[in-house]
Amino acid sequence: MQTAWPPVPSQGPEPPAAGRWVGHPWRAVLVRIVVLVVPLVAAVTSATIASRMLPAPAGAIGTALWWSGIIAASTLTLVLVERQARRLLPLATLYKLTLLFPDRAPSRFGVALRAGTVRNLEERLAQGRREGVGRDPSQAAANTLVLVAALSRHDRRTRGHSERVRGFTDLIAEEMRLPPPEGDRLRWAALLHDIGKVRIRPEILNKAGSLNAQEWAIIHRHPIDGARMAAPLRPWLGPWMDAIEQHHERWDGGGYPRGLSGAAIATSARIVAVADAFEVMTAPRSYRRPLGPAAARDELARCAGSHFDPAVVRAFLNVSIGRLRWVMAPVAWLADLPFVRPVAQAGPVAEGAAAGVAVKTFAALSLAFLGVSAADLPPAAPNTGEVASSGQPEKGPEPLDPATLVVPAAGASTIQPSIPAPMPTTSPTQPPAVAGQNRTATTAAFAPRGRPGGGGPPVAANPPPAVTDDVVQVPAGKSERIFVLANDSDPDGLDPKSLTLVSGPAHGKAEIKGNGAFVRYKANGNYVGADTFRYRVCDNRGACSIATVHISVLP
Repeated sequence: MQTAWPPVPSQGPEPPAAGRWVGHPWRAVLVRIVVLVVPLVAAVTSATIASRMLPAPAGAIGTALWWSGIIAASTLTLVLVERQARRLLPLATLYKLTLLFPDRAPSRFGVALRAGTVRNLEERLAQGRREGVGRDPSQAAANTLVLVAALSRHDRRTRGHSERVRGFTDLIAEEMRLPPPEGDRLRWAALLHDIGKVRIRPEILNKAGSLNAQEWAIIHRHPIDGARMAAPLRPWLGPWMDAIEQHHERWDGGGYPRGLSGAAIATSARIVAVADAFEVMTAPRSYRRPLGPAAARDELARCAGSHFDPAVVRAFLNVSIGRLRWVMAPVAWLADLPFVRPVAQAGPVAEGAAAGVAVKTFAALSLAFLGVSAADLPPAAPNTGEVASSGQPEKGPEPLDPATLVVPAAGASTIQPSIPAPMPTTSPTQPPAVAGQNRTATTAAFAPRGRPGGGGPPVAANPPPAVTDDVVQVPAGKSERIFVLANDSDPDGLDPKSLTLVSGPAHGKAEIKGNGAFVRYKANGNYVGADTFRYRVCDNRGACSIATVHISVLP
């Protein structure tokens, strides 16, 4: 059953085919394969040529020097070719897009090259901060795409977020039967909803640890900044562009930056808010497990009427999970298989360590090609940590936005918001579940191990509870209840009576109430800003975990 939507004023007839991009997802996959494979092939070829050009080694020292020369040549080739190949990565993003343009569509390849180098990226971002995207709609559209393609590198923790939000928005628009001209403009609004983040310094976006009050204020300005940057597109996009400024508004008026509510929020913003929230809940992050599509749909249903327009949520729930998985990734369904889930969860970390994987793969292929067995080599040193794509070690989870939490109902699997792709704000109270919604906990999968002496039935380990940091907003001077266990889970069940505070808040008072049902928090005096406390909870078999509650005290 599809949900009808009130008629929206049309923005005029569609331009001719020359003003449109048609999505080619498999070309995008092919580009990514080329970017991965070409450097490896070049490195193997370089190693082969070097092995034939260098004289045969004699003695241990000669053999060591011979191998050093081969490794140096192949590594240098790998680095140089990989650096050039990565310039094509924005092209993979652009091949996924189906977009309408105000005039003639620009060349995907040209846009990708403009966004494909670090120097160009820095220049484009600096220009975007200073000047926006240009005055002419056609020029603004092309320049905006450059910024969108570059945004994943500027905000490396949420790569691909805008593209996935655009995909989910398409599905909602189809269910709501929006006319094609409106759907085309809504697609642009979804793609550009976070464009204001190019005005935020990378050290704030990618900061490890908590943000201070001033940094939160900067983060919360990105909807307004984005609307100003994309202003040249308004004559063409019309009211659909309001999604850029209003996608963090809440149906009940508790969002930002304007505190709009109900029908005062633009149609486009209501749609993008639902798509944005679903993407944040289901996207993998290096520091936590993603929520499954079914559990995320339940969460949207629970928050309909408070955070989201119920009509939009109803339309989203009409979309099949299979279609949602296709937007998440063509093989996202594999992540539900118990033996694949750990690999899927490691995906974002593996992306950051792509260079290391490439070197290891190249080495294995080179040795096999040269006829050297792995058994002839000394064992590799143990891996001591993952390296982020910037070349710096991961220091911890990404900072959390105090306006991003959607609190799951009891028994739901874990969920954590992310920055800078936040979801709409929720109150710290726990509303009732929507009738008729099934809630199944996602249990931890683990491989049984045999007993230490061998033989006998396998013994299952007891994993600790899956806990998730909470992010809440509370008004200054008022006492609020925070249901910290609402988004924690364990196959054996949580023991609320085991809830204890590990460290108290620095700017307020926190007390456990109701035999572990919730924590009551109140800020000191007229304090306004950020505060945190940590808690510990155990399951019914004694395994425990610790999580942090991030509080934003508002005036």
